[in-house]
Formats: sequence, C-alpha cells, structure tokens
Amino acid sequence: MTIVRNTDGFSSRAASDPLALFNFNDPINFPYFLDDFLAYDDTQATGNPWTFTQTNGTDSIVSDEGTGKLVLRGSTAVEIRGTNGEDLAGFNMNGAVNLYYDNSKKFEATATGISVTGTVVESSSIAYKENVQPLDFNDAIYSVNAVKYDRKDGSSKDEVGVIAEELYKVLPDLVECKDGKPEAVKYTKMTMYLLEALKKQNQEIQELKAKLN
Repeated sequence: MTIVRNTDGFSSRAASDPLALFNFNDPINFPYFLDDFLAYDDTQATGNPWTFTQTNGTDSIVSDEGTGKLVLRGSTAVEIRGTNGEDLAGFNMNGAVNLYYDNSKKFEATATGISVTGTVVESSSIAYKENVQPLDFNDAIYSVNAVKYDRKDGSSKDEVGVIAEELYKVLPDLVECKDGKPEAVKYTKMTMYLLEALKKQNQEIQELKAKLN
C-alpha cells in the first residue's frame, strides 16, 4: 500500500486501498497495518520514499528509503512517548535534549553542558580487562595547572579545569585530539593519576615520620 503526499493532503495510490484523501489539518489514524506500506512526498522534487513496516506483528519500523536523512520536525519540539504516555525522549528547539528512564528524566543537555540525575558509572570489573598493570606514578602531574575561566561563546562563566594543550605536553593519554590538535580532557581518567600522586605523597610522609621517630 502506498500513501502519497500531494498539495491537497495524503491519499492512497492504489484504488483498492480503503483510504480516502486526508487533509493536512486532519488527524490520520490507520486502523490496521498491512505487512508494510510506502509513503513519499509528491510536493518534493526528489520524492524520496520512507516506509512504515510491521515485520512480525509486534515491531513497527520507520525507515528512510532515500539517499538523504530521515528528518522529524516539530514547530517547538519533538517528543517520543510510549503508548501509555510515558516520556522516553524529548528534543526541544534551541533548548534541552532529555532522555528518560521509567518516566524519570536522567539526562539533559543544556546550554552550559550536561546534567545527569543519578550516578554516572563506568564498567570496571576485572571480567572486562586483560593486560592489567600498575599505573606508574608520573610526577609530571604536578606541573599541570588548575585554572578558572569563562567560555568565549558566553555559555558559562567561572568554570574550573585544566588547559588541554598544557596537559597534552606531559600526559597525552589524558587528552582527546581533533584534527591533530588537543581538544578535550579525560577528567575521569585524570583522577587515577591524582590517586597515585596522593599515594606517593603519603609514602613520603610516612617515611619522614619514621625518620623522626
């Protein structure tokens, strides 16, 4: 079954299909699915098709059959919800991107960064690891300066961190590069070097205490 969008609305391409012409302002409710049906836009020069497919009586798939992108547009936002009304994801124009778990917002991308509700964890079980070796202490971590700064794009002020270029000179493994230039810092991995630095300092303190005693 083929659904065609033209200047008047949507219509069934095959005369035998039990679908009349739908106006743009009217809701479209399909009482049933055939195995699949094809839809495309007669008002666009390319006419690239997209399909709704019900493959096994349970899953329904929206797929782009053209060479371009599959674009979903909303005047202010695009939201994805379950049939029970549960929020799954939300994409707001010039605003936040939200992801939900069990109808509770857990992730939000904002103008100043990312907000997470809950705990951010990384898998770290020995079951996933091989070639495990101690992390050698590197006193180069002492040469890295913590700084306070404002972002040039005005998105945030009074942030704290390190300078990627400076860190790259001494601990390149902690820096992500873009086009061959330092771009981002792996802050969570930096804590492992700081842990070793603290252990090294504690060892030196204990040795000094032993000498004094």
